[in-house]
Formats: sequence, C-alpha cells, structure tokens
Amino acid sequence: MLLFGVGYGAASLGCTLPLFLTLIAASSGPDKLTVFLAYAAGTAVVLMALAVLVALAREGVARALRPALPYMSRIAGALLVVAGGYLFYYWARLRFGDTATVADDPVVSFAIRFTGRVRTFADGRGSTLVAGAAGIVLAALLTTLLHRRRQAATAPVAGE
Repeated sequence: MLLFGVGYGAASLGCTLPLFLTLIAASSGPDKLTVFLAYAAGTAVVLMALAVLVALAREGVARALRPALPYMSRIAGALLVVAGGYLFYYWARLRFGDTATVADDPVVSFAIRFTGRVRTFADGRGSTLVAGAAGIVLAALLTTLLHRRRQAATAPVAGE
C-alpha cells in the first residue's frame, strides 16, 4: 500500500503540480500560506474520503465498477480532451481575439459563470464544507476501526 501511495503521488504530480503552483503564484503575501493550507486540506480530505470508501466497500464497489472498467480509459481521455480543448480555446481567445469581449464569448462566459457559482457557494461555507467532510471521514474511520476490533474480539481462536 505504501508503494502504491508513493506511485500514485508521483504520477498525479503531472496533473496537480501546475494547478498548485498557479494557485500559489496567484495569491499574494500572507495569503500564500492560507492558499497552501486550503489546498492541502482539500486534497487530504478527498484522498482520505476515497481511502475510507475503498476500505469500507472493497468488494461492493469493485463489483459495481467492474463493468465500467473497460470504458474508464476512454472516459478519462475524453475528459482530458475537453479540458485541454477549453484551455486551448481560452488562451487562443486571449492571444488572438479581442480581450475586451472575452467575457461575452459563449464558451468562456459559461465557464466564468460556473466557476463564479462554485466560488459563491464556497464563500463562507468553504471551511464548514472541509470541516464537515473531514468529520465524515473521521467518523467512518472510527466506525471501521471499532467494527474490526469487535470482530477480532469475537473471532474464535485457532486450535480451540
């Protein structure tokens, strides 16, 4: 599991490091530490939630996702093409188009409205959402540990 975690972390750097560096570079002064801590907390909560989910529902989740497995690489590829296409379009629009009307562009304005809604939803709720998600992860982890401890205590001893 440790090697899997190290490998996953190294492989995901290609996706997360540019976003992380962009966020840090865009913040200013003492906000850099706040942005760093928020990014770290958000990443940790998501990864812990996934780890707890996998631990709680190993077989059920694997059985449910197995039929979709042959299509996952295509789905991931399609999502990457869409994201890359949007980024290319946006930067080409800034580079070659009229920058004064970028917000009027239907593709860019949709993305701006969507991210604005997400930001508005998270403003004032961001720390509450992270704390709530962390609480759920902690409760699930404690429940799993208590369940395993009870199973180990009631399991028959070999040779009796």
